[in-house]
Parts: sequence; structure tokens; C-alpha cells
Amino acid sequence: MPNEAVRDGSTALSPVAVSVVIPHYNHSHILPRAVASVLAERMTGVEIIIVDDGSTEACEGVLAALEAADPSVRVIRCQKNQGAPAALNVGLAEARGEFVNFLGADDLLIPGFLRAMADALRAHPDAALACGDIVIVSTDSRVLGVRPFTAPSWHAEYLSPAMVRRRIMGTDNWICNTATLHRTEIIRAHGGFDSALGSFCDGILCRLLVFGHGFVYVPGISGIWQVAANTLSASSVLNSEKLEHLLGLARRKLAGSVVGATAPEYVELYERRLRMSAVRMRLLWKGKAASAADIIQVAKGDALDARVVGWIDRTIGLSRIGGMLVMSWFTVRRRPFNPLTLAVHAARNRMLLRKNAAAVGRQLLELNAAGTALSRRVAAVDAAVH
Repeated sequence: MPNEAVRDGSTALSPVAVSVVIPHYNHSHILPRAVASVLAERMTGVEIIIVDDGSTEACEGVLAALEAADPSVRVIRCQKNQGAPAALNVGLAEARGEFVNFLGADDLLIPGFLRAMADALRAHPDAALACGDIVIVSTDSRVLGVRPFTAPSWHAEYLSPAMVRRRIMGTDNWICNTATLHRTEIIRAHGGFDSALGSFCDGILCRLLVFGHGFVYVPGISGIWQVAANTLSASSVLNSEKLEHLLGLARRKLAGSVVGATAPEYVELYERRLRMSAVRMRLLWKGKAASAADIIQVAKGDALDARVVGWIDRTIGLSRIGGMLVMSWFTVRRRPFNPLTLAVHAARNRMLLRKNAAAVGRQLLELNAAGTALSRRVAAVDAAVH
């Protein structure tokens, strides 16, 4: 059982209130930056659990130095690589905090996130988790967008299971692990992450949690998510065979759960939305090299879809303008979301980015600098040992 957290003053928590789990596989060159973003919170009662998932690179020096650099850091060393879901479960099993966050080794927390989410969960004891917004950046730090694209609310709010069932029919994909704080005992009671679901494991688990317990949404930028085409989630969606396999597993998991029992119509809607996301990913990452036939297959398109997408490919190509036309076509045909809803949320996201662009840029620079400083400390400790 997690230790009961005791408040020390108005915001500090002790002894261990929050566990931050950072799974890592051959990411030792950027790991100090993720750790530094947690340390920047300057909140007592936080432990950082790095799970080394059987890395093949020579990273022991970095891991040992990170442990030595701050007493809140501990490393769990796995003898062989088992994949991200298994590494997340290893960290979950080791977590001593009342609440737990799962942070990618290449992602960053915005200072203040842990306090805000812990306060939200304490104010709403029925909630399984609390989450906020994230900024998506490329590997060269270009800001690409905001997630969730369709937020569950326009203000801070606890959404009960009944509210979740209603709102998810209009908006979806609300929860990103980087900007989410879970109630540890609830996520453990649900068995943690299903390794069979691969990169879908967190999305499916979060849906089970919020359909069963509800959650708190706290608007505002809480984290920075770095994306690349070679990540687990991107590679799973871009591989058609793997996508179909995982989608079948996900559908069965949802259908046999509280989701299927209370909102059976959502299971089919989830598949439509995920297929649209897979089409978008292909257009985003492959551009002109995207295959019209592959897009039709992933979207489960019919003969009319094939003719329209094929015509766009032959006349304009599937780069930016052509890709926008393909997405517009499938939005009208498949209606994963109401087009008006998408337009309203797109405007909301532009305003959110415009409002926070300077602050996010500044925080990214500060966190990069903190990561660099920690890397130097790690290198110095490693050099002293050897």
C-alpha cells in the first residue's frame, strides 16, 4: 500500500506522496533532462523511479550518477528488455506514493504540475486520475500543437462516470500520460498496463479508469511531449499489420469492460476515431510517400473512398494540401467527430498556444538548461567513480 502523504505547509507533501516513473531504454543521453524537469518542481515527498528496461547501451554510469546526484532518485535495473508496458508495470509495483505519474524519458513536466494535480485529486477523492494539457514538440523543439485536441471541459472540473459517458461521444483522447497523475491504489486495482496492447495500453487503461471512477481535468499546459516517427506509439500506428492486431485486442478489451457494459456504442466509435488518427499519422509522417491504398485499407474505405483518395493522390499528391483534403473527406464520411466541434476546439487550441507560447518557450529553454546542468553533474560523478 502507498504511504499516506502528510502535508508539510500549504503545498509540500511528505514523506512520499508522488512517485514519478520514467521507463528508459537506450535513452541515457536525454534521461537527465526528464529527471531535471521533475526536480524543478521543488516539492518534497516526490520520488523518481527510473526503470532501465534492459538497455544495450553503456548507460550504467549515467544511472548510478543520477542515483548519487539526488536522494529522491532510484533506479530499477531489468536484466532484459521487455517493452514499455512491462517497464511501466515494474515502476508501478515499486511506487510508494499515493499518486503516480508516468513520464517518457524524452518528455518534460512543467513545474507546478504535480502540486496542482495532487491538490485536484485530494479535492475529488472519487477520481481515478487528474490531467491537463500538453504541448507537442518535435525533436528539434518546434512546437507542433496541443493535446488533447478536443478537451473534455472548458474549465477545471471533476467528470463523473456518467459525465464521461456523455461527453466522450462528442470529444475524446483527453488523457496523455505525461500530463496525468494517477491514484496509485486504483490503477493497481485495475491490474496496471496490459502488455498485450502494446502502445495502446495506456489509452485503454485510462478509458477503463475514467468510465469506472471519473477524473479531474485541469486546463493549462502541464507537460511537453516530444514526438518522433520511431516512437513505440507512432511505429505501432504506422505498421498496418500491427495496427489491425492491436485494434482487435483493444476492441475486445473495451467491449468486455465497464465501457462495453455502460456505453456499448462507444466501442465502434473508438475504432473509427483510432483509424482516423492512423490515417492522419501516415499523412503527417510519410507525406508524399504515403500510399493511397494503405490509407484506404487503414480507414476501411469503400470504392468511393478509393476513387476520391486515388484522385487526390494523382492530381495533388498526399503532402500538405492533399493530406488536408483526405482528412476532410474522411471527417465528413466517417464523422469521428462533429466537424463544428473540431473547428471550435482547433480555435481553442490556437488561443491556448498563442497565450502560452512565450512561457512554454522559456520553460523549454530553462528545462533544457537544467537537464544540461544535471548531465554535467552526472558526468562529474561518473568521472570521480572511475
